[in-house]
Amino acid sequence: MKSTIEASEGLKRKLKIVVDQENVKAAFEKQFEKIRGEVTLKGFRKGKAPLSQIKSMYKEQATRNVVEQLVQDNYMSALQDHNLQPINYPKIDLDQIEEDKGFSFTAELEVRPEVDLKKYEGLEIEKEEVTVDESRIDDVINQILNSRAERTPLLEERPVQSGDFTDINFEGFLSDGSPLANGAANNFILEIGSNSFIPGFEDGIVGMTIGSEKTVSLTFPEDYHATEIAGAKVDFKVTLNKILKKSLPELTDEFAQSLGDEKIKTVKDLKQQIKKDIERSESSRLEQKLQEEVLKKLVEANPVDAPESLVLEQKENLKQNTTQTLKQQGMDDQGVTDYLKKWDAEFTQNASDIIKSSFIVDAIAEKENLIPTVKDVENRLAELAQGAGMPVEEVRKFYNEPGKLDSLRYRLLETKVIDFVIAKANVKSVPAKTAE
Repeated sequence: MKSTIEASEGLKRKLKIVVDQENVKAAFEKQFEKIRGEVTLKGFRKGKAPLSQIKSMYKEQATRNVVEQLVQDNYMSALQDHNLQPINYPKIDLDQIEEDKGFSFTAELEVRPEVDLKKYEGLEIEKEEVTVDESRIDDVINQILNSRAERTPLLEERPVQSGDFTDINFEGFLSDGSPLANGAANNFILEIGSNSFIPGFEDGIVGMTIGSEKTVSLTFPEDYHATEIAGAKVDFKVTLNKILKKSLPELTDEFAQSLGDEKIKTVKDLKQQIKKDIERSESSRLEQKLQEEVLKKLVEANPVDAPESLVLEQKENLKQNTTQTLKQQGMDDQGVTDYLKKWDAEFTQNASDIIKSSFIVDAIAEKENLIPTVKDVENRLAELAQGAGMPVEEVRKFYNEPGKLDSLRYRLLETKVIDFVIAKANVKSVPAKTAE
């Protein structure tokens, strides 16, 4: 076998591999003998059929097996000859194979980048400290009060104003007089100014009085998510049943007790618990942010190439995770598509940084002997079990599924490296910035 590198660009390699006639012939002979030993032909004992008949009947099967074996064996040998560490499955391009001739094929692949660690000690890192001011506690209190608010009829006789809650009946009709699909409701509660409906609908209700009827004529936006009615004209016949006001409960010790937490007896207890919850949430957020900042600093200080195939794979993972999150938040398919398109360049950059940081982390871990031990893994499994309130055997069973234990080990390795870098860094404490 002979192999040469035909092309080399960045981390891409193209190997040309040639297998001589003698090895091709030997591979075919071995395969035909194997088949002859496995099959039984009429009139012959098993393994005693004429080789010529075996070749005639099983040539196609033997050829497939020979090609598979020759490619596998000689590709691995070529990698060793050229000291290549592939990071993806190769793209194989085969020439025609014949039993009495040499055989050649090409393999296109990407290789693991070489990491030249320039600086990972003494990095300048800002660490945001958890701060909780009273306004954040008050915001949560207001959210709780609003969640328990009651809507009662407004006794004052006046027209609808922005900010009112209204009880309305409405029915929509297209320009041809046909009813708008899903465009009608009775006793629908609508907050004026919430922008829950298409532009102009809520404005059209402002000024109405209880018991009055009105036709609000509008046009659906051209980019409306339901494309079948995008740009269509529609008339909404609206009846105002009631104007409602939102009545918030009074913040008292009794209200605090009604929230169902046995440890909360007073308003003071409630505020202290809210503060603890915010601090816990902020600590988690800032810890994650600090880890991301460390990885970003490592990428900036230690330039390394990112294999294109891994970047594309990571980008797709990021997009899938983002799609799931956006849909859980109620975004429709068109909105998700628009979001992914708008931030496509950022997905690419983030994916590239993630791949680059993974190679840098591996290099630091190897150099500083930060590879997780079996004991590290067991301790982490025990922590996860305790946090989930589950037996450690159940957690271990979960992580025994393919790929999950490797993922856990890498997260441990990454955490070890990040902790090491932070310990060696010039860390400056700063007030926490507002989360975007």
